[in-house]
Amino acid sequence: MGLMPDILEFLATLLLESMPRSHAPALLFTTYTPRSLAKFSGNFGGRILLAISGTVFDVTAGRGFYGPGEYTLPLFPWEKA
Repeated sequence: MGLMPDILEFLATLLLESMPRSHAPALLFTTYTPRSLAKFSGNFGGRILLAISGTVFDVTAGRGFYGPGEYTLPLFPWEKA
């Protein structure tokens, strides 16, 4: 009976430590051009925004996958990887 509260306290602490302290600020209702979106490529540790079919996503949390210099697959058959 004394072990259960200790386990619950440990799990609660583990959960709280794994949560982000804050989220990135949201950019809502902003119109981007290719030039203005290029500033958010993740260079120098900045935010990474990805546009797909007119919808912009903040993918900064996936820097290891979306970050600059990471491997990307070609989007069109005529592109080379």
